[in-house]
Parts: sequence; structure tokens; C-alpha cells
Amino acid sequence: MNMLTENFVFSQSSLQTFAYCRHRFWLRFIDHLVWPAQISTSQHQVDKQSGTRFHQLVHQYFLGFDKDSLLKLASMDSDPRIQQWLSVFLQSRFSHLEGDLYPESSFTIRLDNHILTAKVDLLQIDKINTIKIYDWKTSKKLPSAEILKRKFQSMVYPVVISQRLHGVENSDITMVYWEANFPDHPVQIFFRKKDILQTKTDLKRKMDEICSLKANEFYMTEDLRKCAWCEYRSYCDRRISAAMDSFAEEFHQPDYEQEIPEDITQPWG
Repeated sequence: MNMLTENFVFSQSSLQTFAYCRHRFWLRFIDHLVWPAQISTSQHQVDKQSGTRFHQLVHQYFLGFDKDSLLKLASMDSDPRIQQWLSVFLQSRFSHLEGDLYPESSFTIRLDNHILTAKVDLLQIDKINTIKIYDWKTSKKLPSAEILKRKFQSMVYPVVISQRLHGVENSDITMVYWEANFPDHPVQIFFRKKDILQTKTDLKRKMDEICSLKANEFYMTEDLRKCAWCEYRSYCDRRISAAMDSFAEEFHQPDYEQEIPEDITQPWG
């Protein structure tokens, strides 16, 4: 029996959630439970919310809002990092991109009997159909290209965009991760057609696996350090101590892919 509804929409967030903890996927996407536990590290919540507001400002910039007005708005934010991030972004080459630009755009495709969606911070298509997908980050640590390449975001986005955009299926795709805290070190990942085809196969296999699981196969992660970040942990009777919270922060700074999926709770990516 398929635990998911027939019209379930997979995303990079839901797939990353499954990889992070199968039971977390079950609670959110099958039981549809509201998360009752607050993230214990308040700074984490501040960072997350500030990152969302930064995304809003960049989105507004690409929609044509006046730059000075956005800077003034950023200067009034309770988090002084917002103004710094926006200033750095506006001074970067990424604020002067050419071609057809599609900020905060959602695309959905069907892979066999699965539905897969992607919401990109910015899609750029130039005159010769060169495709670039931009993602703005506000991480405290600069992730390596190898780490980012293994994320489901780097798998889902090229596959969805390549299939969704008619006439550019044979084009190569570049994903560009730009970190506001490390503006001079953008990470670029290149995808050839053969890479995208292989990734498409891998994603189909993963979605098939999830749909084939029985209820008891959505088990809890054995890595308790992950639980320190999980809003659902009270459902699992895993109460994490302050010491474990501290250890978890050293172990891993969670990124957007491991949060409660932004396609549900964070409208700005």
C-alpha cells in the first residue's frame, strides 16, 4: 500500500527531509502533523528568519524595486546583517545579470508517475540558451562544491528546469550558490546532459523507494545529534539536553534543505 497520496508533490525539501530522517518525513508528509517543539537554539531561529527577509529583498530587487529604497528598508531591519548582506549583493556582479531573468519562480514536472517541483531563487536564460540557476544563501560556514552537489537541491533543480523549459532540453545547466557571508567565493556546479539524465534516473529510483515503503519502514534516525534541530522530536520522545544542543551546533549547521520544507512554510525560498 502506497503511504503517499496519488497527487503527492515531491520537492528537494521533502527528499532532503527523507534523507535526514525517514520518520520526520512520515510525520510531516504522511501524518501531516504540526510541529510542536520550538527550536531550542534561539539564534538559529533568528538566522533562519533573517535569511528569509534577505531573500525577500533580493526578490524585490529583481522585480525592479528601487535600490535605494531597498537599502533604506534593510537599514531599518532589526538584524544589522540584512543591510550588510544586501549591500554586498548589490555590489556583486550577480546584481547585474543579463538575459531573461525569472526570480522566485516555481516549476513542476512529472517523472513517470511522480510529480516533482522546484522553486528557484533566480533563473537566468541568455540569448544562446545558456541556463543558470542561482541560489542565495546566508550560511555561517562556506560549504564545498562536493557537499552542495550531493544535496537534493542540486539534483532536483537541474532536472526540473531541463524538462520544464521547452526548447532547451539539450542545454547544459549551471547552478550558482552565492553566500552572502562569503561573497567572493560563489560555488558553481556544472551539469551536462548526461549528468542530468543520470540524476533523473536517481531521483526516480529514490521516489519509487519512498512510495514503496511500509509504515514501519519510516523509522527514526539513529543519529541523535540530528534530533537537536528537529521540531518534531517531542513526537518521538527524544528530549534533547542543552549539552546535546551545543554538541549538535558544533556537529552541523542545518541549511534550508534540512528545515521544515520551505515550499510549505517559507514562501520566499
